[in-house]
Amino acid sequence: MADNRGGKRESEAESPGGSPFLRLIFPSVYGASLLGGLFSPGHPAWLSVSALGVYIVYLIWRVYAIFTEHARKNMTGGAVARAMELGLLAVFGLGTAFQLIPEISPWWLHLHAAVFVLVAAVARWPEIIFLSLSALVVGKLSPGVLGENWLPSFIGLTSISLFSSIAVSIERRRVGQLKKRMERMRLDSERKSDSLLESESAAARLEQAQKAAMAELREAVEANSCLLVLKTPQGSLYIKHIIGEVGDVDYEARVKLKGTAFHWIAGNKRELINLEVSDPQKALGYYDSNIAIKSFVGVPLFTGERVEGILAVDSLKENAFSSDKMPIIRLAARQLASMMDHSREIEQASTQINDLRTFREYSKLLSSSPLPRDLPTLTLNIIKERMGPDFCALSFVADKGEMEALAVWSRDEEEIRRGPFKSEGSLAQWVLDNNKDIYLPKKEDMPPKPLLSPEIEVKKRETALIHPISSRSVAVGVLVAGWDEPCAVDQSAMDFCGILLRQLALAILHTRDADRLRKAHPIDEITGLFSHCGFISLLDHEARRNRRYGRGLSIIIFDVDQFKKIAETYGQEPLSSLVSGMGRLVSSDLRDGDVAAYLGGGRFAMLVAEVEGEEAVKMANRLCRLVASTSIPCGDLQLRVTISAGVCSWRGDEDTAQKMAGRAETALYEARRAGGNRAVRKSVDG
Repeated sequence: MADNRGGKRESEAESPGGSPFLRLIFPSVYGASLLGGLFSPGHPAWLSVSALGVYIVYLIWRVYAIFTEHARKNMTGGAVARAMELGLLAVFGLGTAFQLIPEISPWWLHLHAAVFVLVAAVARWPEIIFLSLSALVVGKLSPGVLGENWLPSFIGLTSISLFSSIAVSIERRRVGQLKKRMERMRLDSERKSDSLLESESAAARLEQAQKAAMAELREAVEANSCLLVLKTPQGSLYIKHIIGEVGDVDYEARVKLKGTAFHWIAGNKRELINLEVSDPQKALGYYDSNIAIKSFVGVPLFTGERVEGILAVDSLKENAFSSDKMPIIRLAARQLASMMDHSREIEQASTQINDLRTFREYSKLLSSSPLPRDLPTLTLNIIKERMGPDFCALSFVADKGEMEALAVWSRDEEEIRRGPFKSEGSLAQWVLDNNKDIYLPKKEDMPPKPLLSPEIEVKKRETALIHPISSRSVAVGVLVAGWDEPCAVDQSAMDFCGILLRQLALAILHTRDADRLRKAHPIDEITGLFSHCGFISLLDHEARRNRRYGRGLSIIIFDVDQFKKIAETYGQEPLSSLVSGMGRLVSSDLRDGDVAAYLGGGRFAMLVAEVEGEEAVKMANRLCRLVASTSIPCGDLQLRVTISAGVCSWRGDEDTAQKMAGRAETALYEARRAGGNRAVRKSVDG
């Protein structure tokens, strides 16, 4: 019984306003009477008037039943059926008018076309053709209405209706595609989110609360649609949400509004009530010209004293928003402003967490990039993603007082010279000399100086930022960035940029220090490897670098097991060839970024970056196998030797270069005591 009652309630909800049988039988009887010439001369007047009165009452009743709020709430999926019913009732009503007043027959096509254009907004071409045939039959059988012109009239009516239906279908498809793109963006964002689930969940709940509040407002004031318009940090306005007949559409792509009523509201910080809109597309900006908006109300959303957005409602009826509805709209605006303030706090927290994660990942990338030329491109990509500039260039100090642009990107593919250039007299040179940034939020604030060089023309943009790439009070280059909108950079973005560029400068300075160390200590003449002194300096430098970036570090110290025996058997003469051959063999096994040194006697060392623990032991054992399987020419002799290797890895911030060297030496002695031709790892001091 419960199921039957539920079915009954569902049937009533789907068929508001009366019995389905009555809604079917009455139009059929009236249509048959109309086709029989009920209103033509020769029929009793009282019968025609009675039938017309009953029809008018029925028509008013059906229109009320379909368009009342209760019916719209409870009916789902029946829009086409309701449009067909109203269209058929309109055809019968026009047929009645043409029979009663034959003088208006020349207006047959115009009046029917106006009705069918409205029906085409919901119905599709099969329903349109059916209604056109119905109108043709009524007009053909009505005396003196269509006559011999029935075929051109039918073709014209059908064409107008179909073209209207096609235009509506195109617009419906466009909105559908927009919603699909927004849904894909939402799904992509959900897939990419990992560590911000809690904050994103809170933001999503606020988003849903905003939409729910807008939907409730729309129903309460009987609006056609409800809009939430927000302001960007640059001051422009864009549509965030539209709650309307087609459902909820999120304009995350930021459809901008220019020179509209919304800007008047934001600029004057006052609500706008326009109950007789004459040109919605021109006044409101986002409407198509075929949407007949007649009433509009917009209320500013305040956060403190600032306008952060606008809540707006519109209607297809004139004077739709009476004075008793305005308190509801204002209350909804205050609720949405409070939600936006909370949402902004969550967004700021998420941005800070994202920035911290970016710094951590950037440090790892810097430590794993042995080639300095990779660093500018890596940094430029991160700046593009975080700050969204329209132009960005990273330039570095070169020789002879010149600069060189090593990474350049422009949204409009603006070309600038990347080779060395003179920067004297430019804003970039001022930033280098003073080690201070320049932020120009508006185009008119920009001084009459070139950004990079008098030799390079860079298009001036609405916002410009020139920031030094410096660390330890040493500027090694500058960032030059531009945006096509004014005030495009907020304080959090400036802080992010400063920290990122300090990390880049520190990595470049570390690389330069290592280069100077390599040049300061001579290469061993016999082996072509670093000398003992050079290796110790490099090890100390890499230990400090690893303490900052934590990228992993190991050293391998190894000794030729047969070195003393060869000296005793063959004398000192072959040893020089043996050491030289070992130098070539070790050099051939080095990776990019690794360093090898000759420590004297039969002892060598390797400094291996980004390798720790068992991986370092595997590298040492591979080197043992390589040496054991290779014959080294020593004069007339072909010597086969083996090595014993001691391995140690970086243990943390308390570790030092001296401790690492001590552990490696101890491990080497253990390998020799175990019989040689092997690698031993030492993980503790002593």
